[in-house]
Amino acid sequence: MTTLPKISIIIPVYNVEKYIEQCVRSLFEQTLKDIEFIFVDDCSQDNSITIVNQLMECYPHRKHQVKIIRHEVNKKLGSVRATGVRHAQGEYIAHCDSDDFIEKNMYEQMLSTAISGDYDMVWCDIMLCDHNGKDMKRVSQNLKNSNDPIKELLMCNIWPNVWNRLIKKSLFKEENLQLIEGAQWGEDLLQTCALFVEVKSFSHIPASFYHYRQINTSLMASINKSNIDSLVTTYQKLYDYLYTHTKDNYSKEINAKKIQAKFGILRRTDNRKLYYNLYPELKPRFYKSKPDWFLFTIAIWCIQHKMYFIGDFYFGFLKKILGKMRK
Repeated sequence: MTTLPKISIIIPVYNVEKYIEQCVRSLFEQTLKDIEFIFVDDCSQDNSITIVNQLMECYPHRKHQVKIIRHEVNKKLGSVRATGVRHAQGEYIAHCDSDDFIEKNMYEQMLSTAISGDYDMVWCDIMLCDHNGKDMKRVSQNLKNSNDPIKELLMCNIWPNVWNRLIKKSLFKEENLQLIEGAQWGEDLLQTCALFVEVKSFSHIPASFYHYRQINTSLMASINKSNIDSLVTTYQKLYDYLYTHTKDNYSKEINAKKIQAKFGILRRTDNRKLYYNLYPELKPRFYKSKPDWFLFTIAIWCIQHKMYFIGDFYFGFLKKILGKMRK
């Protein structure tokens, strides 16, 4: 009788030949033995999968634990994560992006914590690295308000990413997998918020097991109308999902996220039309509140003139106001 793995780790693969070896070695060298590795190839055009196959020969004891799934067409990261979950057999789900790497005891420690408290979700802190993998800064992921983790996510008090989390597979519903399919931006925010709707218990480990390599390949690094449309779609999906599944639609917090997105666009493009056409509904909302509008105007002016530090300072005040004022 085949024993099912305790953890299924889902690794998206798309043109990461420069970084994937360090990622795979950190996975195959985990102190926890009972793991399933699911590599989802989203039509990678380089040697990434070849490298995975070569490394499997270096770790023969892991070969039987590896699945490699290939999409026939490029479906984007949201669909890759959904594909991995659907093929997973583990009691718990974890994600690891193929340009990052992890500490060797990460999953043993996280599984031990999850089992000891029967937690639905466990997460750890994050170590930011440069493109060479050199550690730069530890980012704590401790909740300030454990009574409302969704609010904490939306107000950016903790990161929404799925890759520093261990999650019971039973929490993944087909409905929230469909939520992220095809998403070009914000798939982790959608997925993590949907999971927190289901979560009854959770725990944070104050250790930076996950090394996040900062590479400028995100959607926000390339601003165009298609990416702007993706932003609009993501936040509308999020609003609709939370409105349907919770007692609170979190409209204030989602507005704060929209403002943050507008600020991000100002930082990355001189195309003011894209900026002004994104979330026009925010403008009348601020006209009704003079203090909010004043802070917003100052922050925008500073960012337009590349005074980012001052702009971020005023945006911090604005974010706090939006977090406290609930409809």
